[in-house]
Amino acid sequence: GGIPNLVNQRAAQGKSISFLDMHALAALDTTMTSPDYGSDGLHPSPTGYSKMASVWYSVLNPLL
Repeated sequence: GGIPNLVNQRAAQGKSISFLDMHALAALDTTMTSPDYGSDGLHPSPTGYSKMASVWYSVLNPLL
C-alpha cells in the first residue's frame, strides 16, 4: 500500500517516476542512542544525512 503502490500506478501510466526506499537503502540506525540521529531523536545527524546523501548520489548520478 501507500506510496510504493502510488508510484507503481503512475509508472504503469507511463510516468517517469521511481520509488527510493531511503529507510532500507541508507540503513540508518534507529536505536535511541544512534549516531545517525540528532539529540531530538527525530532528525538525522550529520552522519545520518551523509548516509542519505550517499544513497541519493548512487541513484541519481547514473541518470545525470
